[in-house]
Amino acid sequence: MSVQMEVRKPVTTRMKRDKRIELRVSADERAVLVAAAKIEDSDLTSFMLSYALPAAQKVVGDQRVFELDAEAAQRWEELNDAPPRTIAGLVELLQRPSPFSN
Repeated sequence: MSVQMEVRKPVTTRMKRDKRIELRVSADERAVLVAAAKIEDSDLTSFMLSYALPAAQKVVGDQRVFELDAEAAQRWEELNDAPPRTIAGLVELLQRPSPFSN
């Protein structure tokens, strides 16, 4: 049996926190959050930020950054270096006069 532990860095408190986020939770959900924050010797705000912020950064990063292994990177380069293919319907469409011009 293996046990995996994730060590989270505490969210820095040096930043000025002057924006408020309100969150509606049930009494049971709040109790679990408060208990977990106590276990980690953290206040509720820092505890929630230490888990929510990395998750949000991952979601945002997943939309901006992608990683490829060497084989996939090579294929990506081949696709980008290849000459564009001719699409007959698109060529025809682009040769028509614009419906927006006079």
